[in-house]
Parts: sequence; C-alpha cells; structure tokens
Amino acid sequence: MTSLKSLQQFNINEETAKSNIFYSVTGPSYYIPNAKMLKNLAVGDRISVIESMGKNIKEYTATKEFVEKYNQLREDRKPTPPEEPKYSAQLKEEARQVSRTVSETEKSKQQMPKDQQAMFEVKL
Repeated sequence: MTSLKSLQQFNINEETAKSNIFYSVTGPSYYIPNAKMLKNLAVGDRISVIESMGKNIKEYTATKEFVEKYNQLREDRKPTPPEEPKYSAQLKEEARQVSRTVSETEKSKQQMPKDQQAMFEVKL
C-alpha cells in the first residue's frame, strides 16, 4: 500500500493506515493521523509526501480488499424491510375462502334445474 517511508514518517503501521483510510472514506469526517508532522517537513517534501499519500490512497481504495470491506459496510447499513402486517395473511386466507365459496356455488348452480339457475346470476 503506502510506502514504508511515508508510514514511518507518521509513526503508523500499514494496518492502521488502511483502517484510517477506510474510516475517512466511509465516515462523516476525514482524519489524517499525526498531521502536525507535515508542518515539520520542508514545503517541497510536504508536497511530495501528500502527493504520494494521495496516490497510495487511490490505489488502496481500488483494491479488492477495500472494495469488499466497503461493500460489506454498505450491506450492513441497508435498512431492513418492514415486517408484513399481520392482517395481510388473514386477508389472503379470506380471499381464498371466498374464491372457494364462489367455485362451490358455481358447481351447485350447474347441478340445479335450469329454472332455478337464474337466481344465481349476478347482475352488476
């Protein structure tokens, strides 16, 4: 990931650097560990260190490790779908019963004499 020299200048190890990058990208704020050390560097060195760090951060965020960790975080943050209302199952069962009743009535109608079948006709 980042060059060992850059990490040594900031007194952090590679895992800490990866963790800081991940939480800076996913968190509400951006954090640079030991930023005061940047002030101690010469301006030219400061610019090259920052450019190098930016390049390394960009490379790390494109790695499979980072992408998998980031996607897992996104999945974990997704809201859970609301529970289906309890009465929904009851309504479905009632609809099945009504459907069965209509079906049975249709069968009964077919078995009745023609003159009595007229009373089963529904006019809308």
